Amino acid sequence: MRRARFLTTLFLLPLLAPFAGCGDDDPAAPPAPAPTPEALAYFSFNAGVGSPNVADAASVSFHVGPDGADFALFDVTVTNADAGRTIAIDPGEHPEFAQAVLLLTNGTNDGVAFRRAPLGGASAITRSDEETSFAGGVLADQEPDFAGAEVTGISLVLDAISIDSPGRDPNGNGQWTDVTVQGQIVVLGHP
Repeated sequence: MRRARFLTTLFLLPLLAPFAGCGDDDPAAPPAPAPTPEALAYFSFNAGVGSPNVADAASVSFHVGPDGADFALFDVTVTNADAGRTIAIDPGEHPEFAQAVLLLTNGTNDGVAFRRAPLGGASAITRSDEETSFAGGVLADQEPDFAGAEVTGISLVLDAISIDSPGRDPNGNGQWTDVTVQGQIVVLGHP
């Protein structure tokens, strides 16, 4: 009986040997895709300004820092045609991104500022702090900032823009522009 098993094994070994290394030359499985960034929180705005000049464009900026003016993440010129536009930045394309993210994730309730103005006109600035400015997203209840999170991008979402000359024209001379900008700053990343 032993001899029969031995002979069977000797007979099967050459037949199975070609399959013994199967899989050694198979390509490695591709790496798992990076997780998709999530909206960590939103800074919503619906803000206006009027100025005694005529303009068909406006400047919009968003700053982060202890006094809300240290690092400009966005400083863009917009027109009415930019309504519906999203402007996204990430670490590789913005010179102040890393410094701003350090402030957004340092565990301190730093300041933020949203500025808007008709081109060549007076500006209005809304200053606040991170704790009261950002809401919603996966870090909605985290205070005072994004400490412990990985921030991978920040987007300026322009939902509506109205640049109107002469607008309400309070001086009655046609030299006035009203600007209203509505949208969100969206902080993206991983909690």
